[in-house]
Amino acid sequence: MIGRLKMTWVKLTLLRDFEQIIEKYKIPVTPEVNINRAEQIYYLNGNTIMFVGMDEPLKLHGVSPDYIWINEAIEASYRDYQQLAIRVKKRIFLDYNPAAETHWIYDNIISDSDCDLFHSTMRDNPWLEATIVNELNKLENTDPIAYKIYNLGLRAVQKGLIFKNWTTVREIPDGARTIAYGLDFGFVNSPSALIHLCAYEGELYWDELFYERGLVNIPIRNKQGFIERNISDKLVEVGLRPQGSGSDEIIADSAEIKSIQELFTVGWNIKPAHKPAIRVGLDILLRYKHNLTERSINLIKEFRNYKWAVDKDGEPLRPEKPIDDFNHGIDAGRYVAVYKLMQRNMGVERVN
Repeated sequence: MIGRLKMTWVKLTLLRDFEQIIEKYKIPVTPEVNINRAEQIYYLNGNTIMFVGMDEPLKLHGVSPDYIWINEAIEASYRDYQQLAIRVKKRIFLDYNPAAETHWIYDNIISDSDCDLFHSTMRDNPWLEATIVNELNKLENTDPIAYKIYNLGLRAVQKGLIFKNWTTVREIPDGARTIAYGLDFGFVNSPSALIHLCAYEGELYWDELFYERGLVNIPIRNKQGFIERNISDKLVEVGLRPQGSGSDEIIADSAEIKSIQELFTVGWNIKPAHKPAIRVGLDILLRYKHNLTERSINLIKEFRNYKWAVDKDGEPLRPEKPIDDFNHGIDAGRYVAVYKLMQRNMGVERVN
């Protein structure tokens, strides 16, 4: 059995990795992987592989697997862990980034005499993409605490986080009003991120629609004759409507005017963001409670790690400014906030 706190996260991470491994190594798993199937159970050489979310406890009734693996166990509560641990016959495995100074894993699991602790880092993963390695190495100079957690695998807790008033929701509620879509451009070392920002009962709702590296702007053919993965096709894929009656408004990074023009030329209702100081946009966003859809896994990671920058002694910089990391989806939302919610007097409209 393989599990994570939420089934949505299982489908977006573990099952996608599982599918890629099966395809790459031609592993005869049955049935074919389908993340939309109600029951995520697969068979291989007489073994049963079951994927579960700890937010769906009813599916665990009557299940007694030989082995259980909990992915990103730092997200779960001790009670979540127990509902799986009481079912395992032989051994349970936990993996986690140690992004907490105190946790039930440290107090109740590692301290047990029958627990084996394995400390590994990205250096132990020969298959990790070079772009991810470069991004993690960059943290040494931009965010020493995140570097300690994600690069060195050492226990630490993020301090000075910018967003504190936020939670996750299954989906954007019926009746929510679309404010606009925010687009932050990237390519090799950073992803292109599209965020749907909505308003409902005075709160903001965020939905991550794509978050990918390597996207060009518009459809072009490579030397082999294949269409390159591109932002324009991704906009179609996630359901946005181009220019014309009822078109969806996209607010994008104004530092990428050429990219904006290319997307506009092929029919998208896209506009350059106003670019006051970053702090202005953050001040607008910080006036609201934020609700992130569960499928927005990269955006959730950003909210957990985006913080105010500090000097070499760990003291906050004055004036305050954020780190230049964990911000691609947040920047996309900030473009929308500045363009749509900021008034000339620097006030903020109600978002009901």
